[in-house]
Order: sequence, then C-alpha cells, then structure tokens
Amino acid sequence: MDTQAIDSEVGNYTYRELFEIINKTAASLYKMGTCKGKIVLTMFPVLPHESFLFYAVDMVGAAMSQLPPQTTTEDVCNAIKKYESELFFVSDSLLTPEMEKAIYENTKLKRIIIVTFGAMQSSDKRTISWADFLKIGESVELPQIDRNPKDLLFLASTGGSTGTPKSVMLNDDCFNIAVHQYLNSDVEYEEKDRWLRLWPVFSVSACVVNHHLPLCAGMVCVLRQFPIDISKFDELIIAEKIHHLVLIPQLFDVLEKSELMKTQDLGYVKTAGCGGLSLTRQFEERLNQFYKEHNIKAFIGYGWGCTESSTGGSMRSNWETTCVGTAGAPMVNVVVSVFEPGNEIEKRYSEEGELCINSPTIMMGYYKDEEATDKVIRKHADGSVWLHTGDLGTINSDGIVTVKGRMTRVLFVFPTAKVYPQSLESAISKVEGVREVAICGMPD
Repeated sequence: MDTQAIDSEVGNYTYRELFEIINKTAASLYKMGTCKGKIVLTMFPVLPHESFLFYAVDMVGAAMSQLPPQTTTEDVCNAIKKYESELFFVSDSLLTPEMEKAIYENTKLKRIIIVTFGAMQSSDKRTISWADFLKIGESVELPQIDRNPKDLLFLASTGGSTGTPKSVMLNDDCFNIAVHQYLNSDVEYEEKDRWLRLWPVFSVSACVVNHHLPLCAGMVCVLRQFPIDISKFDELIIAEKIHHLVLIPQLFDVLEKSELMKTQDLGYVKTAGCGGLSLTRQFEERLNQFYKEHNIKAFIGYGWGCTESSTGGSMRSNWETTCVGTAGAPMVNVVVSVFEPGNEIEKRYSEEGELCINSPTIMMGYYKDEEATDKVIRKHADGSVWLHTGDLGTINSDGIVTVKGRMTRVLFVFPTAKVYPQSLESAISKVEGVREVAICGMPD
C-alpha cells in the first residue's frame, strides 16, 4: 500500500493515498445525490483526478463519461443534456467563462466542480473547487452500495466506421475481465514497473490499458501531458525510464529518427505497444531494426480490437504470435472467427470475411440506441453471441489474425466493384522508398 501508484506533474500518490482520496471522492458524490442511474460527466487533460473519479463513481453505483479536452461548448452542453448529468468535473485550463455561462443557461446541470491549481475564477455560486467538493463528504459514512458487475460504469464515445457518434456502454466486467486478459497473456508485468500514460481516459484504450491495467497490477502510472512539440518526445523517454509504452505510430517515428536516441540503451523497456492506426509492413521492419539497435528485447505489442469489445480482440503477446503484418492471436478467453459478410456462414482458414468477436468483454450496447446495437451484437443460430466488427480479415491455421481493412472503408468503382484502400496501402508500402501511404478515391 505504500508503494507508488501515480507519478504526475501535479502530485505523487501511494496506493494508500490513492484509496483514501477515492473514498473521500465517493463520500462527496454520495452526499450530492450520485447513485445508480446517474452519469457523471468529466473533462480533463491527463490528471490523477481521472482515477479518483473513475473508481469513486463505481463505488456509489453510478457511471462516468469523459469528454476529450478539445470538446466545444456546444458539445459539452449536448453531452450534459444527453446523459442528464447533474455534475460536471472539469480542469481550470479547459473551462472558460463563456462555457460556464452557456452550461448553466442551456442545461439543467446543478454543479460544476473545477480542478484548479491556482485561484478559482468563477462568479457563479453553483461552481465550486475540487477542495470544496471534498469537504462536502467529510462527515459522510458511505453505506454499502449494491453494485453489480453488470451495471453500467463507463460511456465511451466512438465515431464508428460510419462517422456517426455513438456512446458505447461498458460495465465493471468489461474493464476487469479485459485487464485479466492482459495479465494472463505472456507479457511481463511486475509490481513497481513504470507505465506511461499520455492520454486522458476518454477512450477505452486509455482507460483500460493505460489506466486500469497498471493500477490493478501494482505498477506506477506515470502521467505526462502529450507533448506539444512531439519532436521532444525522445527527451521524455530518456528522462522517465519507462518499462511499458503504448504509443501511436507517430511517436515511435520520432524515437526512430531521434539523434538523442542513437546512443541510448533501452534494454529496460519490457513492452512497446502500438495502436490507434494500422501499421504498414515497412514501418514494422524499421521499428524492429530500431529495437535491435537499442537493446529493446520486447516485441511490438500490436493488436486488434475496438471500443465495443473493451479494446481487446487479438494481440501479439510473445514472439510466437508476432508476425509482421498481422494482429497476433486471440486474447485469453476470446474467440475470433471469420464470417461471410451479411450472414452466419463461417469461412475457412485464410479465407477473407468479416472478423467477429465472442468475448465476455463485449459492450452492453450503444446508449439509447437499440437499433444500432442489434446491428453489431448478434445471436447466431447456434445460440452464440458475436460482435460483428465491420473489419475484413483472415485467420490462418495457427490462429493468427490478419486485418485487411474496414468493410465500410470502401471505394466503389463503376459499376459495382469494391476497392479496399488498406489492401492497396499495404501493397504500396512494400515499394522501396515509400515511407507513408494513403489511398483515396477520385472521380474519373
């Protein structure tokens, strides 16, 4: 309990201190009427308060949704009305006087709670500071809450393949089982390891992999703001001595090209995960060479999944499942299969079709959208329930998953032929001299 849990630029916390603040946060939430059926809305940069609220909201039986820091005033108001939220937690760096005024004028929100690191700037009495919020629960003894692991915990926004915003509902089981899928893989996780988090927890990948996983495993969650100047990311890596990295390809690109990194021994790095975008074969080969030159014995922890499956579908968890151009093998307790698009006919090994997931981490559904839910979560004739991801791919006889592209990312060529850009991009990326490639359609 006295080992470090959070290392942040605004304060460090042991596990004992973390649990104490979570309990205080839960008491204040309870006193303010937060309970099952309520959704607490937050908007932060990378801060420890994300953890305080995430676990405290769970303790009182409620749910949480975090907005990206770039969310506009109009969209903040729309989210408050959509979720009928009564409390909005926000950083002082993100709340403007105009936003505060618009929220109170256009929604039924009761309170804005500002996490501030200076003098609080607000003339509205309904707006209070984080410190004043914690005082509300000082004399409150939290009763036993009837929390079910199937209860709604987190709402994650996703644009989806169609670009239509949807809110994915996830429960406690989604988070906890996903974490155990990672902990029971072949990846080497140890207490006191340092795990870097650069993103707020508005996305499931940030919340499950970069937040819940390291804390469940007794690691140190190192919170740093995403660098404004990404060319200086190499300085951060050298200074922090991170054991586990889950980055977007652009940041690996910075490390590979860095002059500072050329003399660095990175043998302490245990895992170097990559996500957010598909990787070309050429990029992977360059990255593997970078690993060798810097004594990184870890593999590219590259995988495939989606928000609707709580991130995980398949992953490269050891060298046996690390094949360039693939997304590894299905995770623990996950079945991945390939079906003919539009029906339940299962394809054979190496035959292309729609990748589908059967897992205990599948979402509860889309918030207040049964029609959209029924399109992606389907019970087949044999009684099995599958998440239809909309991704095209194959599985070979060794169980290795290869993602070919999105079913909905298609160029239609006269009269009815379909061209999948990712397949073309993969082929072009193999041409010598090509560093990056993107395919788009043009009228002709």
